[in-house]
Amino acid sequence: TAKTGYAKTHDLPLLSDPNVKNYLLIGADLAGIGDSTMIVSLNQSTGKIHLTSLMRAMYVNIPGRGWFLFNHAMAWGGPKLVIRTIEDNFRVKIDDYIVVNFNSFPRVIDAVGGVDLTLSKKEAAYMTEYGYPCQAGSVHMGGEMALIFARCRYTDSDFHRTNRQRNVLSSLIDAYKGLSLDRMLSLLDSLLQLVTTDMSNAEIAGYVTQLFPMLSSCTVNTQR
Repeated sequence: TAKTGYAKTHDLPLLSDPNVKNYLLIGADLAGIGDSTMIVSLNQSTGKIHLTSLMRAMYVNIPGRGWFLFNHAMAWGGPKLVIRTIEDNFRVKIDDYIVVNFNSFPRVIDAVGGVDLTLSKKEAAYMTEYGYPCQAGSVHMGGEMALIFARCRYTDSDFHRTNRQRNVLSSLIDAYKGLSLDRMLSLLDSLLQLVTTDMSNAEIAGYVTQLFPMLSSCTVNTQR
C-alpha cells in the first residue's frame, strides 16, 4: 500500500546529483489547482532531458495535512508544498519550480510557432468535436489547440492523458532546440512574464546560457 511504501522510504536521503537539475513544472487551472505536474530533469553528464509525470490522483502523505490525493498539495500550499510532498514521499530533490496557467500556456506554445504532434483516431475525433477538425497522424498545433489536446481526458485513461502532456512538452523542447542562443535569450523576457517561478530572470538567463550546448542537441526521454 502507499502507506507501507512511505514507511520504507521517507527516512532515506534525498536523491541528488551535481550534474542533474530537477525542475518541477506545474500546469495549473485558473483556480490555481495543479492539473498537470512533471519533473523535468536535465542531465549534463548524459546530455538527456527526462520528463516524469506525477499522477494527480496519487495517494500521498502531504506534509501537515495527512494522506490525500496528490493534486491537493498545490491547492493547499502552492508549489512549495508540492515540492515538500514530492521530496517527502519519493526522496527526489527538486531544485526549482515553474508554474504556468491555462491562460499563459497557449502563448508559450505560440512563441515558437506551435508544435507538431501525432494523434490517434480517438484523439483526432476528440479534437474535431472540440472545434479543431483534423485526421489521425501528424498535426501542427497552435497554443489553444495544444492546450485542449493536453487536457483531453475522455478518450482513454489518465495514463494516456499524462503521455499526451509529455508529448506536448517534448515537442515544445524540440521547437526551442532549433533556436539560436540569442533568440532564446530574446524570448525570455516575454516568456518569463507568463510563468511563476522561484528563479530570478538573471538566474534563468544564466542557466540557459550555461546549458545551451546541451539544450541545442539533447535527447528527450519520457516516463510516468
